[in-house]
Amino acid sequence: MFGRSLTELEGLHWAELEHAYGSAADVPEMLRRLASSNEEESGEAWEFLNSAILHQGDFYSATEAVLPFLIHLATTLPGQRSRLLDYLAFLTRYDALQEGFQQNVAAFVHLVADETDADVQSNLAVILAGCVGHGDADRALDRLLDAGVTPATRAIALLGLRARALPRCDAMIQQGRAAIERMAAALVVYEQAPEWRRKAELILIQLASDEQLHRQWEDQLLGDLAEQLAEAFADAAAPARMDLLRALRSASSVLEHWMLHLALGPPKTETVALSDEQKEVVRDVARAVHGVGGITSQFARDAFVEWGLPVDRHAIESLVGPLEPRKPWWRLW
Repeated sequence: MFGRSLTELEGLHWAELEHAYGSAADVPEMLRRLASSNEEESGEAWEFLNSAILHQGDFYSATEAVLPFLIHLATTLPGQRSRLLDYLAFLTRYDALQEGFQQNVAAFVHLVADETDADVQSNLAVILAGCVGHGDADRALDRLLDAGVTPATRAIALLGLRARALPRCDAMIQQGRAAIERMAAALVVYEQAPEWRRKAELILIQLASDEQLHRQWEDQLLGDLAEQLAEAFADAAAPARMDLLRALRSASSVLEHWMLHLALGPPKTETVALSDEQKEVVRDVARAVHGVGGITSQFARDAFVEWGLPVDRHAIESLVGPLEPRKPWWRLW
């Protein structure tokens, strides 16, 4: 048995825990209903748990308690495995849950052995990538790197293994492989092999605006890749950072955090003098996410604050110039 069986639900003091809507006393019943063979009942329980346990990014005391039960259900309910693993893969973003995932590595390794569904495989790769060095996680990622049914799964496995996968990067970086695999391999080479950094840098800049990826930058994996690129290039020479930024901007201007990271360097809480090129980037990001009064996206507001930038529209315009409306995408041709 993997995770915690529903028979163990009564062993926790759920009423002392909280979720988005108050006391978590109702969680045991919702988990039982989630496991029901009645699709309507199961669907309603899923909708509730999906929003109550992690609401708009907010983490609650019940979130950690629910984790092992969700892992158990993912291994025992094949019909719900895809959506459960998709949710679990999202939860890996939270540091407070990492120990829970690492304690249950065996569950995910077990699933890798038999699963060929593309979505399930990619989510297993995301989960196992956060457990490298624990149990058999490395061997399971090796298996996904060899037998993953999609380029995305193989790219995630490669990024999870990092230095251990360096010998495999030469084959994956070659022309003819999917752009996302080549980008993952080039990023690992950039980080792990200083003698090949310039070559990897050029490949990353070239791939950033690849037509194959042009319409996909809002995909979670590509967004994560872009963030890792920004972090990797943080210490690169300014021209290389700006070259990568230009390439990425040709594909997207909505992933505000890494756009600012590449343009401005590491986060700063104090406002600094901006070059004309940096102002152009800030203006581009602000135009994509501003409303009547200023920045409307909470993620964008957090990013602007992190770099000491104003969020009020008038203050932004005083800093970088008018925020004239962007053309809708359907008028670009």
